[in-house]
Amino acid sequence: MFKSMIRLDEPLRTTVLSSFKPKPMDVDKMEICMTPDRYLQEFDTPLALVRLSSHAPRIRRTKPGDRGHEFSNWLLLAESCHQLWIDPIYKGAFYQELKKLRTIHPAASAWVSTYGNAHLPIRTFVGCLKRSGCKLLRYKAYGQKMPISMALVHESDPAQRMHPKSHLNEWDIGVTFESPYIILFKPTLGNTRDTTCYTMLAPASRDFGSIQTSIHWNHTSYKVKIYPRLVHVIKSFNSRLQGEILTTLAGVKKRVKASVNMIQTLSQVPEPELGGFRIEVSVQAPTLTIAQQWVANTPLLDFGFWTNPSVDTGTPRLNTMMTTKEALLLNANWMVQRSTTLKIFQGTAAHPPTKIQKQGVADVLSSFGWNAGRLKITKPDDKAAWWRGTTDGMEQSDPEIVHPDDALIGSHRLKKVHTKGSDTTIGLVLAYLNKTYVGNSGIKSLVNIIRCSHPKGYIPCQLNPTHQYDISGWQPFRMRCRVHKCRHNMNYGNSYTWFADLIATGQVDRHLVGLPPAGGKVAPAPTPKSVNPRPSSVPRSCPAITAPSTTREIHRSTQAKSQQFRKTLQGPSPPYPYPMETTTQHSEVDLVDDSIPPAYHTSRTAKDGNCMFEAIAAALGSSYSPTRVRKDAVRWMADHSENFIQFIEVGQTSQQSAYRNYLQRMKESGEWGDDLVLNALCQSYKLRISVLKKRRDGTLIWAHLGDNRHTKCLWLYLSDNHYENLYCYDQLQDD
Repeated sequence: MFKSMIRLDEPLRTTVLSSFKPKPMDVDKMEICMTPDRYLQEFDTPLALVRLSSHAPRIRRTKPGDRGHEFSNWLLLAESCHQLWIDPIYKGAFYQELKKLRTIHPAASAWVSTYGNAHLPIRTFVGCLKRSGCKLLRYKAYGQKMPISMALVHESDPAQRMHPKSHLNEWDIGVTFESPYIILFKPTLGNTRDTTCYTMLAPASRDFGSIQTSIHWNHTSYKVKIYPRLVHVIKSFNSRLQGEILTTLAGVKKRVKASVNMIQTLSQVPEPELGGFRIEVSVQAPTLTIAQQWVANTPLLDFGFWTNPSVDTGTPRLNTMMTTKEALLLNANWMVQRSTTLKIFQGTAAHPPTKIQKQGVADVLSSFGWNAGRLKITKPDDKAAWWRGTTDGMEQSDPEIVHPDDALIGSHRLKKVHTKGSDTTIGLVLAYLNKTYVGNSGIKSLVNIIRCSHPKGYIPCQLNPTHQYDISGWQPFRMRCRVHKCRHNMNYGNSYTWFADLIATGQVDRHLVGLPPAGGKVAPAPTPKSVNPRPSSVPRSCPAITAPSTTREIHRSTQAKSQQFRKTLQGPSPPYPYPMETTTQHSEVDLVDDSIPPAYHTSRTAKDGNCMFEAIAAALGSSYSPTRVRKDAVRWMADHSENFIQFIEVGQTSQQSAYRNYLQRMKESGEWGDDLVLNALCQSYKLRISVLKKRRDGTLIWAHLGDNRHTKCLWLYLSDNHYENLYCYDQLQDD
């Protein structure tokens, strides 16, 4: 399905594997036994507080002989940036002592410390523990990634070595490997009693994911986890994605909505932050110093040890798979699209979820890299996999769909909604939109393109094409049908899916959002009727690269340079940009790299905040000035506020007040113009504006604004938030 997209070529794979550079060794987890006096010694300051725990943690029962079994039935008494556990037999005595100092009551449940939100100074907390007879605390801290230094392991070792239970202290020591690619793993011989693989990026990864294994080395037992760094990125945004056990369909829909939002969030994370992987070794040792020495004397943190282990060690050999951010988003969006198309998550919110709905949630979470190991992921080669269209476990009738959006919870029932494009095409388009149109500015730009280029002149509602969507909120982003009897809602991810369907079905031209035609060849934009056309005597077949003095030199320099820059744009290149009335010398223009045919931008407009208005005024002719263009735009937006007000971000004020403030700012000289201004000028002057944008990575993309029925067209160039005029060679004056 996505095998060709998920794997890298073998030469590139070999190169990347050989270039991994590990960061310094660090400690990630500490579970330490200590006395209350030792804890007080480490945190004895009036500013240090602990919060008495008010919830029952998830406790996994263990069998005798398992690591940590001695503390499996202990009570989480208090928390700070760490957890403090005690034997539950001391709970009653602890609260009897605490009641002498303040009014507080223990929780009725044996596994909950107290109710409410109570904070204690460390000295008070330790004093009550000692008077209750408790002599042992279990200190737990996770997710530190604290670099191991000489001072840490020798001068200030956190463990209390002489404690009689110090041999039960646990440490996670690890190394992070950086890479621009996402790395997944799989044991060559599959899962065994000691080795488990947790599938991620299903179904495209073909059972590759993260690894957990147990190994004995020099008579010491170690637990090893090897997983993509992508896991930390996901947890930094939402660490409770998998959450509690699903008991209602409402919970299922909420989990799916969180997954869609996470996919959109990951599309905005730079690739270097998503790539790489981590190896963590868990070991029991009295102190961090000893644990660090034991791990350093093993090859367990060496990546090559796992990809090519010695035969006599019994170490599981791991295969690796490398993929990219683009492939991850493609896989995740495809999975969400299939669940929507097949109506997996339909039904009444209060009803318990079916088996296939629970399985669908697990697979959607896995599709973008989240697998906490609580649910089994569907095998990619399973012929009965739900994404292949199987309906077992679902209602066989034709019920109405309840869309997985919180805005629709209640009595509001929706009719069936179908996407018409093929799943593969929609997935490709959706991956491109997620990568290209990010953030609020990206949303505004995409919404404007879809609205202006759709044949109806608006974004049609899924339920009734005669209805139209408007942006109804930004925190979080959502769209809503403006017809009161409908009011159909779409969240961030579902809106992008609908946009992708409009593009995939041809209702919106692909090139308007920067995509090549479906056949794969880049087609030039249709020749527009230009503003103030002026004949040119210079042949267009002789583009210039620098500013030579003769046409012959221009032609020679073009032949040399064109071989270097002939690449395909991510959108159509205009064959005939608009002519200008003003005289343009060769020294004022520069070639736009990678343009086909060669295009040139000026270096004339000042970087004073008025560059957009100055470039448009120059394109319109000598009778226009930047001041006039700015006033015309603001006047049009004030007279047609219903077309623009919904795009203004609202802070602490009302929508109307925010819009008035926006217009007032836009009147000021030096205030940057935005897409709303460009759209206002398109409507006011009855023209189209095409902007060639140079992104930070150097790639170029077209943004087209205005009504396609308008015959006048202006061409601009945007780089580093600065606008210039754009030319083809015909419009350059011959020296």
